[in-house]
Amino acid sequence: MSVIDVTKIKCLIAIIITIDYY
Repeated sequence: MSVIDVTKIKCLIAIIITIDYY
């Protein structure tokens, strides 16, 4: 996996956690 792919996955996880939090 490239660095860009890892960054995208981390962003998606952060968004999902934020949505679940609210």
